[in-house]
Amino acid sequence: SAASPPERDWDVVNPLLDGPCFGVVSYNVLSDTLLFDNVGLYPNCPRWALDFEYRRENLTRELVTSEADVICLQEVDCHHYKEVFLPEMEAYGTACCPRSPRVCRATGEAAEE
Repeated sequence: SAASPPERDWDVVNPLLDGPCFGVVSYNVLSDTLLFDNVGLYPNCPRWALDFEYRRENLTRELVTSEADVICLQEVDCHHYKEVFLPEMEAYGTACCPRSPRVCRATGEAAEE
């Protein structure tokens, strides 16, 4: 089994704010389509750590445990959105609202549900 990534340090902004507040998490998922077209950008990262199945488990765990009110994901492959993130987030009661137009720029693939 591959090693787990180190724990992250989180930045809390205005923790003593009065009134309503909400949490936001933003992640660049690192699209496989873009990743493997540009693998040279990650020379110091072990190949196993770039594998989506490894990243999927860690990303999903961090998204769920963040307890954020708003989750923003960038560079999500369309099939990963439909087959992984949408069902996993909905299982935790999270509403998913993909940005329009719902077409992957890298592949031109439609992201319709």
